[in-house]
Amino acid sequence: MLAAFSNLGEMEAWHLTVYANQAVGVGGGLFQDGPVANLRNSVIAGNTGVNCTRWNTIASLGNNLEDSNSCQLTLIGDLPNTAPQLGPLQANGGVAPTHAPLAGSPAINSANAAECLVVDERQVPRPQGGACDIGAVEVSNNDVGVS
Repeated sequence: MLAAFSNLGEMEAWHLTVYANQAVGVGGGLFQDGPVANLRNSVIAGNTGVNCTRWNTIASLGNNLEDSNSCQLTLIGDLPNTAPQLGPLQANGGVAPTHAPLAGSPAINSANAAECLVVDERQVPRPQGGACDIGAVEVSNNDVGVS
């Protein structure tokens, strides 16, 4: 399954989690064939067929986490070659299953606080516990087995 694909225009991705997806060949996580994909406060990790494949530009807007360096994210706050320490895809609240950061995850409190979305995927307010978390899930005190 391909997690994110862009080929028509500029893509903006804030607090995206693209984790443990598969593709035959290239682009298991993010495949960029359009003008530019901008990533901010996002996790791209654990994907087969490399995390990022691009024909054009994948640009970091800062504070992204990747377990390899195929996305070549090098802006201040980016964490290339860093294991995200995410839990399994499961019901963590909200309408869709998510991968929540586990206790000790480098994603926790590592997003750019000035550029955080107001709520996470589950509609949990951001930030919780000081700074915003990188990725789709903001760890809160109500989460079991996290934080």
